[in-house]
Amino acid sequence: MSGTSAQYFLQLFVRSERIYQDMTLALEMEEFKSGWAIREWVDVDIGMEFRGFIYRRKFCALCQYDYLVKVKDLQDSKKRQDIKSRIKNFYADSVAPALHREGSPFQSYVADFAIDTTGKCWIIELNPYQESTDGAMFSWATEKTILSTGMSVRACMHECACVHVCVMLCLRLSQRGNGLKQQ
Repeated sequence: MSGTSAQYFLQLFVRSERIYQDMTLALEMEEFKSGWAIREWVDVDIGMEFRGFIYRRKFCALCQYDYLVKVKDLQDSKKRQDIKSRIKNFYADSVAPALHREGSPFQSYVADFAIDTTGKCWIIELNPYQESTDGAMFSWATEKTILSTGMSVRACMHECACVHVCVMLCLRLSQRGNGLKQQ
């Protein structure tokens, strides 16, 4: 979201259904820590947002964030591979070194990535690595092994019966040879 004043953002915060749900969930936890990060606004096509699953500091899985929308660029295998490589490299070169320093609490988390209109990668947000975080195209119940080990490299096309049938993309990162630096 884009705005110009602190008052505008505080009003959004107070009125947000999502924040309300998150804070309600936080009240049920023994320990809860949260923070705000403010960054410059960049234009991002909703089709270029992705959800990544990092388990014990290992990038295990990546999928399209808005899994109810068919994204034309994601139908092309070369473009999917380019997207996967961009995000993997961004994670390895920028995200992992920043989050996985000595003593860092960031061990396992779900990261939302975006590729802006210039091709630059961004982190949108970090979410807890737990079933209350939407698995997007993955099922916490049936694909927990993939989300914690990164079993294979695949681009899967699934059909979903919702309001309409849409084709969805998921990119899975391999356990071996994924090109990520060990931190």
